[in-house]
Amino acid sequence: MRRYAALLVGASDYESAGIPPLPFVATDLVRLAWVLNHRGFQVRLARSDRQVGANFINGEVRGFLRRAGRGDTLFVLLSGHGVHARGQDYLVPEDAHPEIDPFVLCCVAIDWKKELEETPAERVVICIDACREGIEQDSMAFVGVRGWATRKVDRVLRKKLAYVYACSPGQSSLFVRPEDRVQPGAECDTDPGDSFSLFSRAVCDVFAMRHDSLDLMSFREAVQDRVGELHSAYDKKGSPQQLRVITDVDPHTFALTPPQVAGWAGKIPAQPEEPCNSRTSAWPVAGSSPRISRRQALFVLTAATTGGVAYTLWPDSNISTDKKSPRILGKKLWEFTTGGSVNSSPAVEDGIAYFSSQDQYLYAVDTRTGLQKWKSPVRVGLKHSSPAVADGVVYVGSYDRNLYALDAHNGHQQWKFLADDEVESSPTVADGMVYFNSMSGIIYAIDAGTGAKRWEYDTGYGDYGFVFRPPVAEGLVYVPGGLSDGTDLYAIDARTGIARWAARVGIDPSQPALAHGSVYLGGGSDGTDLYCLDARTGQQKWIFPTGDWVDHPAVADGVACIGNELGSLYGVDARTGKQRWQVRTRHDVVGTPAVANGVVYVGMGDFSGKSGDIGDEIANVILYAMDARTGKRRWELPSGSGSLSSPTVVDGVVYASAGHSLRAVRA
Repeated sequence: MRRYAALLVGASDYESAGIPPLPFVATDLVRLAWVLNHRGFQVRLARSDRQVGANFINGEVRGFLRRAGRGDTLFVLLSGHGVHARGQDYLVPEDAHPEIDPFVLCCVAIDWKKELEETPAERVVICIDACREGIEQDSMAFVGVRGWATRKVDRVLRKKLAYVYACSPGQSSLFVRPEDRVQPGAECDTDPGDSFSLFSRAVCDVFAMRHDSLDLMSFREAVQDRVGELHSAYDKKGSPQQLRVITDVDPHTFALTPPQVAGWAGKIPAQPEEPCNSRTSAWPVAGSSPRISRRQALFVLTAATTGGVAYTLWPDSNISTDKKSPRILGKKLWEFTTGGSVNSSPAVEDGIAYFSSQDQYLYAVDTRTGLQKWKSPVRVGLKHSSPAVADGVVYVGSYDRNLYALDAHNGHQQWKFLADDEVESSPTVADGMVYFNSMSGIIYAIDAGTGAKRWEYDTGYGDYGFVFRPPVAEGLVYVPGGLSDGTDLYAIDARTGIARWAARVGIDPSQPALAHGSVYLGGGSDGTDLYCLDARTGQQKWIFPTGDWVDHPAVADGVACIGNELGSLYGVDARTGKQRWQVRTRHDVVGTPAVANGVVYVGMGDFSGKSGDIGDEIANVILYAMDARTGKRRWELPSGSGSLSSPTVVDGVVYASAGHSLRAVRA
């Protein structure tokens, strides 16, 4: 079935003081997402939990093009600062720094030729609301811009491809500030205090007001007219910015939108429904921390038209299509609700579950009754750090750069250690030592009893933001590190902090997992492979390709389980690297699977379409239990809106978060 899908990416909160922020971008995209969803698009509003960096933007666009179906129409909007250099257009990511020379090295080239050649979509429109020149108080320009080049668009097979620029060379893409006021007598259907980009607002209004099917030419003309109206109403300087559409096909034959959704009059609420968090919640690693990566950057937007929740079940095993298999619900034992989102995976020890919440508390809950034992107001790792428990002490990282040690019985602080940067990774406790990473990529070894530092090691991985839990075994600590052109996996002596070996595993590696004398992690030149290395030497044993960005693996009972962005979950023989089974789903795998007693427990987004985009989803995720040997589903449990942490399985009970709650489910 052909579909209409949209990807919206915005950079607004720039890290460098030398690049002005664009606070209205987020509101622009939420508003446009709301409208597109009502107009029949499946919408993916992509924003990172930390920063909309270069890797994140490239991964979002590439993944969106790859996941398209044959005959689809794709609409992409990129908003932020822009630059042009040596005939190439660039989007400035939030982690860009002007002092880098040349500056474009840290920018995103508007050029995804390989993915555009390979996508099965029939039509692709890329809108760039970043064409800037100079730096003006009411424009989204950035220093050094010379205008955008005339882009030659290649015809790829029978696909129709078009670029829509918010302005022409020599012009700026203007925006309205909150203090700007509509001129007396002007009518433009905006509210006092609104702040928006003229182009993005015009695109949104055209999709809302035009109830017919739009081709590329009528879209361009309608958006241009609306830009002119807004420009005049707010008395902007000079002539209105002139849209530029570049394509090598007849724009009159370029169908852009589906027919108007019946029953909708095009009215946009003053406050379109948006997610509870201003940024994407990142999916946690099983029993540890999540990783900020382009693989996990789905910004969940609840569709306002949805009246209820529907669930699409996957095929039962291998690649069968048994969609009529009975739906067996898991048995929930209890649910404990907090005052914020629960994104960390719980640590369970001696009948107590320890976990953090975005209400800025660390909780201890009785696993038998689901009742609170205590809570500590420590600013724990609100989105990432999951606790570790050993010898009556709970260890957890914090946004305030500290690692905290709390008494497991009452939550009282025993000591804290100040690191060089935020501590969003989850700690590992082994042989009287606590190992953890700071966001700058430094791994620390701390005395578990006193909080004294034993050693530190700089992995060189700080450009990505380090949120892994470092696994420890046989006297070695395993951590990814290196640069973006090829990342190494290091094995570091747990006692001395000296690297024993390093192995090249490709870009953007995942959380390592240890089993059977081997290290398992996602990586490869495209980030799509599962690697198995010898834990003692770092020698490669085997590589299993999946075809798309992979998440973190879990290994147990001789099976390595890993999911990818295409919605496939694999069971791979941990010793040989041979595929045992594959489940193709209409879901996005959430975090890392947990494997225990021959059962795989995994969270997945519940999408009605294959893309895993917002139009398919009702902001819900489901916890599944499936046979580790065959991939056959055993039971499922809907987990409501919001995030679902990676599960922790202890004594026949599965513990996993669901929105603001922690749930206990019979395994």
